[in-house]
Amino acid sequence: MINTNQFSSINGAGRMAVKTDLDIVGIVLSTLCVLQCAFLPMLIALMPSLAAAFIVDESVEWIVLTAALATALTAFIRGFHRYHRRWSVFGYFALGVVFIAGAKLLHIGWEPMLVSTGALTVAYAHLHNRRLCKTCPVCNIENGDRS
Repeated sequence: MINTNQFSSINGAGRMAVKTDLDIVGIVLSTLCVLQCAFLPMLIALMPSLAAAFIVDESVEWIVLTAALATALTAFIRGFHRYHRRWSVFGYFALGVVFIAGAKLLHIGWEPMLVSTGALTVAYAHLHNRRLCKTCPVCNIENGDRS
């Protein structure tokens, strides 16, 4: 059973640590998506076909994309509501989703490039979110910086 008293003393710094960790997870997942799209042709050439079948499988790509986008949305909503109230993060996220969804749904020949661009845009949204959360005046006051 979780002792809720140990969480009652968590201040803005504790919340910032959780928020920062979500952005880091999101950046890693977005980067994995980019790497899968960018290096998949080389991996297929280097790996035996049986081992490559797992990476090429469409379901693996959807799992990585879903995890990356769900993590991003969670991190951005938390950052928006708790820290910065800036819509620009959602704009970058939406642009990344448009690239990814457009490539996946339209099945055009540039799919790896468009999915990679979308994943990089989502990773940039995480970096932007982190920057906004770290420079938020409310967070600085909560953490003891009253300048």
